[in-house]
Amino acid sequence: MLLVSWRIVDVVAADIKMCIFDPFDQAVRLGQNQKRYVSTTPTRVILLGILNYIELLVSFACIYCFDNKLIAQTSTTIGWETGSLGVLERALHLSIVTQLTIGFGDLAPTGWLRPVVWLQGGSGLALIALFITRYLSMLPVVP
Repeated sequence: MLLVSWRIVDVVAADIKMCIFDPFDQAVRLGQNQKRYVSTTPTRVILLGILNYIELLVSFACIYCFDNKLIAQTSTTIGWETGSLGVLERALHLSIVTQLTIGFGDLAPTGWLRPVVWLQGGSGLALIALFITRYLSMLPVVP
């Protein structure tokens, strides 16, 4: 669980670096006055955004798998029998619903998973905001 938590922190830190600090870090010194210019393309921003969003989703699902008994099934409105979902399905469903901020209400975290769900929802929204802002800042200015 510590490894998964560290990976979540690493993904968020890498995204912050790329979206906020890459524009200030365009020239990289290679040695004797040699410079290599780092360019972030809109395609790179979009692809990394999608991949990091999915990685964050799966990482949080792994955390939910560790203590699956803390995910309470609150309704059977979508046709699931109580207890019919496996550990991975429950964790992945909760992770997707939380990160997309849909919140169907069929699964609810209890115990120490509640603050983890808050962190996932907030980091998912922040990640989307960072990538949209970075992408829009790369578009050419039309006079």
